[in-house]
Amino acid sequence: LGADISAASFAFSGILAALYRRLQDPEKRGEKVNIAMADTMVLKNMISLSRYCIDKIQPQHGQDFSNGGFACYNVYETKDGRHIAAGPIDKKFWLIFCTVIKAPDLLTYDYLAPGTKQQEMITIIQNAIKRKTALEWQAEFDKSPCCCNIVQNLEEITNDQDYLERRVITKENVGDKELPIINTPIHMVNTEQVSYCEAEGIGSSTID
Repeated sequence: LGADISAASFAFSGILAALYRRLQDPEKRGEKVNIAMADTMVLKNMISLSRYCIDKIQPQHGQDFSNGGFACYNVYETKDGRHIAAGPIDKKFWLIFCTVIKAPDLLTYDYLAPGTKQQEMITIIQNAIKRKTALEWQAEFDKSPCCCNIVQNLEEITNDQDYLERRVITKENVGDKELPIINTPIHMVNTEQVSYCEAEGIGSSTID
């Protein structure tokens, strides 16, 4: 599914680029946009792939920056069995994060350096996060933002106030039910966004 969504996003960008190029072309020539799903996934693996291109290091599970190997970019279990997604990569956020979870020992580490020290930091953070519930931590992070949030379940996502205000999620009457509707995250200033409309029947747009 990730490849499907990625390819569609790149196709959208490619079409816009082709239309813009046509406007600049005196002969107004069109363009063929060719995008493969596999090609787009190469770019999605940019961090590990770039490191390999430079150092020829193959990523190992739980040891790389993007797969749980770094303390500042990881997921931690809370007291009530839920999880916090932590991403305080920038130094200013890392300092706030260490203060909020009351783990001053972390400040003695080079938190962006790869190696065995990362596991030590992960253990320190996990022990600290285990002291409170997810909602208690969310309250702390709301007061001191540091790129950390609860990993939301689907009910929480469809009732999230930020998503509702930005109309990424809307509540619409469909038949005899009120259902959450997932909308495009693209918002136009001068164009009204339509949240829900009845889909055409199967085959209604098929060209014989």
